[in-house]
Amino acid sequence: MLEQKDLEQIRLVVGEAIEEKLADVLEITNQGFSDMQKSFEVTHGRVDKLYNLIDGFISLHQKLDQELTMLRSRIERQENEISKIKAKLALT
Repeated sequence: MLEQKDLEQIRLVVGEAIEEKLADVLEITNQGFSDMQKSFEVTHGRVDKLYNLIDGFISLHQKLDQELTMLRSRIERQENEISKIKAKLALT
């Protein structure tokens, strides 16, 4: 039969071993979380860059759409003027 001091010694040895394993697990877990945080920071930077590129593309598209509308209006005015000139030349 084990004596009380033997049981206490076993508890101490087992407790120390468990503490060491838990410390190892905590270290590995903390390193994993640190790596994940770095990965999230990189991903966040890439998403920000993507948003900026998309915003630039949308702005360019809107600008080109405005320019196309202005050109269509200008061509329509010129065609109207040419029609008027043709009509006057036909009269003379």
